[in-house]
Amino acid sequence: LKYPPVKVVLGKSRPTTVTVRRSSVDGKHGWDLNICAKVPGDGRVAAIHALPPKGIDYQTLYSEAEHAKLLSDPAVVTLIQESAK
Repeated sequence: LKYPPVKVVLGKSRPTTVTVRRSSVDGKHGWDLNICAKVPGDGRVAAIHALPPKGIDYQTLYSEAEHAKLLSDPAVVTLIQESAK
């Protein structure tokens, strides 16, 4: 199976939570996000989870923008415009 060219917009400059833990055994106090593991990402998606599976060729564009603003990054807008031609 041959996939079309894939472009990945990747943020890796913001700590991104990848696991969560209950703050107590009974869970009455909710989740403690301050002690959870964090890895590089865009604040919502970890960079290691944003890549296509092995076997799919891709190009990566790194962005400093947070997740909700990735599509407003001028470099990303240009990439989309050029890819649509």
